[in-house]
Amino acid sequence: MYTRWLRFWLDFIPIEDQEELIQIFTALHNDLNSTQPGLFDLITFWTRHLLDIVVLSIVLQVEYLWELFLTILFWLCLIVFKIFLKVATALFIWINKNIPTNNKLYELVLMLLLTGIAVVTLLVSVIVVPRKSLRISK
Repeated sequence: MYTRWLRFWLDFIPIEDQEELIQIFTALHNDLNSTQPGLFDLITFWTRHLLDIVVLSIVLQVEYLWELFLTILFWLCLIVFKIFLKVATALFIWINKNIPTNNKLYELVLMLLLTGIAVVTLLVSVIVVPRKSLRISK
């Protein structure tokens, strides 16, 4: 996954800046593959590396790293969307097993709530990311 992003973005980045970005993506790849992280570990991991990318974009004062950050933010929002849908599905199954048939109102409310959160997350990810960063390079 990172390889595709890296190949796409390296087309826009000057040679002297490419090595630093390769190090960031290598760290991302190695951290994800080295352990089976919990939720808190994942949040800490992504925060640390996303801050690296933001600082790098400020220091180099270039627009393309900011777009890279927004693209990564977009994909993170999509991951959150998938997580909420999985939680909603698991909750649906649990409610079907543990709540009597006459109390299905709880099921409906919880499913609507989780689905609503997932849809809002998806909409925010689409609004945050400019169209420019999603275009395929010519």
